[in-house]
Amino acid sequence: VFMGLKYLAGAYLAYLGVQALRAAKPGVNLNDDIANKMVPAEPVWFAFRRGFLTNALNPKATLFFMSLFTLVISPTTPTIVQVS
Repeated sequence: VFMGLKYLAGAYLAYLGVQALRAAKPGVNLNDDIANKMVPAEPVWFAFRRGFLTNALNPKATLFFMSLFTLVISPTTPTIVQVS
């Protein structure tokens, strides 16, 4: 049953990918659109802050890192290693 669910999920992701490619408008060149607007560059601190907050407030990213650390760090790991 589990393998069946994995194949079903993979097929669904493939379906979503195909639909996303089919929905793309042909002939749109994003580079020309961006170059014509002449948007001023964003300061590095603002870009970092936005990226950090986006990732920190994303529950999927938080759960991913928590699951990763719980696999790598065990209760017998020294405290100094756990903190750093």
